[in-house]
Amino acid sequence: MSATSTSRPESRTPRAPHARRRAPAVALALLLVAAVSLAFAASAPSPAPAGPTLADFGWLGGHWQSQGEGHTVEELWLPSRGGMLLGLNRTTTPRGTEFELLRIDERNGTIAYLASPGGRPPVAFALKSLQGQVAEFENPEHDFPKRIRYSRDKDTLTASIHGDDDQSMSWEWTLVTPLK
Repeated sequence: MSATSTSRPESRTPRAPHARRRAPAVALALLLVAAVSLAFAASAPSPAPAGPTLADFGWLGGHWQSQGEGHTVEELWLPSRGGMLLGLNRTTTPRGTEFELLRIDERNGTIAYLASPGGRPPVAFALKSLQGQVAEFENPEHDFPKRIRYSRDKDTLTASIHGDDDQSMSWEWTLVTPLK
């Protein structure tokens, strides 16, 4: 048996002569629209910067220490990882040692400082302001303190706590080892 093949002519729709002339104009119009869109996007104002993040507290990271007559006060802040900064305060005196567990974390878009003196349940203080290397936290409902402030100037870290009226205390440490 011999196979017979029949060839079919390809079916093409012939283009009208005016369609060939329009193609470059359409391409040019598309390029113009793209260029205008890019120019507009480049000149659009940048979105407002978001509020502070935990990364903005990197300046706290380190082992800080102060020594006085018969006492040593240390504060250790680990860098931000896993959604929090962890801190530890240890005060050693001839009478014994006291400690406080600390953390700064972010929950539902809000940054808070949490203090657990002696390992007790944490008390939260909401971030009130962060400007450079100065952070202020507050909890107006707490008995004492109501406000906590940390600031850094070169290799010196200062923390202060404030209550009602003239109630306040402060500590100053020198950087022993930076942690990043």
